[in-house]
Amino acid sequence: MRFALTVIAAMMLALAACGGGEPAEEAGGGETAADTAAADIAEADVPVPEPEELPEDPAEAAAEPVLGPQSSWSMTMGELSLALEDDSVTGEYPLGTLRGTIDDRVVTFDYVEGDLTGTGMLQFDRTFQNFTGYQVMGEDTLEWVGERL
Repeated sequence: MRFALTVIAAMMLALAACGGGEPAEEAGGGETAADTAAADIAEADVPVPEPEELPEDPAEAAAEPVLGPQSSWSMTMGELSLALEDDSVTGEYPLGTLRGTIDDRVVTFDYVEGDLTGTGMLQFDRTFQNFTGYQVMGEDTLEWVGERL
């Protein structure tokens, strides 16, 4: 943000130097509108966010873990445990099991709960910390909401 304000102040100074701003005071080093704006910007107490620290070594960046659905989750139906192998997802929860595939951040699955079978879907957020989804039970749909444990 401070960089953007500095750029704006520099543009105002350039505009004033070209005669596009308020007229400068008589030769004697008077202050222009651009000078005043630049000073106001510099004095503003605007928090500047720190840049994210990025790994300097590309190998170090590649070594960072990539999260996915494989984990234990606290969800609507109790605790859900998901495992991932390639694009195949398997899971267990208190009432049954599921088996499906993942594409990007979406798991589509078939489930078995005793004699009941059906389909469902889980949509994970971009950080794989939460999901929303559903389970189709005949003509009913049960919402699933979960967060990583």
